[in-house]
Amino acid sequence: MNIINLPWTFIEMVEFAKQLEQFLSIRDYHVGITGGCLYNGQSNKDIDIIIYNHRYDRISSFYNKDTKILKYLEEFGLEMIEERNHEYNNDDKLVYQFEYNDRRVDIFLLN
Repeated sequence: MNIINLPWTFIEMVEFAKQLEQFLSIRDYHVGITGGCLYNGQSNKDIDIIIYNHRYDRISSFYNKDTKILKYLEEFGLEMIEERNHEYNNDDKLVYQFEYNDRRVDIFLLN
């Protein structure tokens, strides 16, 4: 896989997030946006998406690899590149790096 890393604009990020929200909301997940594209209005690298579970009774198993969230993201059209720790300002969290139409999308799962 060769990601071209086409730039993202704020409007493109919001449109992507709306489409992903529409897809995931019927599966009890919701979408939030953060990162450089939100703060600067564009990004030459990626967009940062937060996904959280809407149903409290499922939160405890959210990080379990057996959950369907990663499968749902693939069904949406995202292709997994890697899973890694995101270390930024002493904030170590897991990030799932995806490719979508030759663009990078970083997904953070929030419980």
